[in-house]
Amino acid sequence: MIFPRNVQDKVTKYLLFIQHSVSLSCFYVLEEVAWDYFFNNITWPDSFNYMDVVYGTLFAFVFLYRSIKQMVGETMQKMNKTI
Repeated sequence: MIFPRNVQDKVTKYLLFIQHSVSLSCFYVLEEVAWDYFFNNITWPDSFNYMDVVYGTLFAFVFLYRSIKQMVGETMQKMNKTI
């Protein structure tokens, strides 16, 4: 091992929070793109904005924190069982 086990666990937990927040933010981004497409007649490349991903990630982290925390806990348990 390059790093001690407790450092690996903390980094993995932090990165899992980011991963789950970004993956749950895809619904917000899709909603923004669909809204622009159907109501503002703006096509796909022009309607996508990288700030939507940032806002969606923050939105998902704040409002879905309990769910994300549960998913991270489940993943950490599975990871610790396999090692």
